Amino acid sequence: MKKLLRAVDTLNEYAGLVTRWLCAVLVVILCIEVAMRYVFDSPTIWAHLSSMMIGGAIICLGLGYTHLHKSHIRIDVFYAKLSPRTQALIDVSLAILLLFPLLYAFTSTSYAWMMKSWLTQEVRTESFWYPLAGPFRTAVFVGWVLFALQCVAQFARDLYFLVRSKTL
Repeated sequence: MKKLLRAVDTLNEYAGLVTRWLCAVLVVILCIEVAMRYVFDSPTIWAHLSSMMIGGAIICLGLGYTHLHKSHIRIDVFYAKLSPRTQALIDVSLAILLLFPLLYAFTSTSYAWMMKSWLTQEVRTESFWYPLAGPFRTAVFVGWVLFALQCVAQFARDLYFLVRSKTL
């Protein structure tokens, strides 16, 4: 069990590394677009849509990494004052009631969009560049899957702590 949880953590750590490089790529693309638009008075047709797709991929691929490092926003005013056992009970309860149904909805929907995009050779129509939507939709799906795996790993840790009163 520990090996599996460690593997999920490692997978999301690598996703965080990829996401960091995507952030660098996004900055370079935006700098190129600003230079082309305002210095050379010749805006590109690809930079805006590329930056939108890379930004969406950064958000989705970073979900699991953010969850791994407990960086998502929560209301710590009340939560931090609770005992670790009560915190685990709240986390387990809310994961069952809210998180897992939401993850199922997002993951299944993004899978359907990804498959439809590849099967129909969907293109993005926001510009005259018309790039394929499949790679972007795949990144979104992979991001939701990584986030779901990290949520299940955290759920297992919380449940173990709740039952055994020690960390896994």
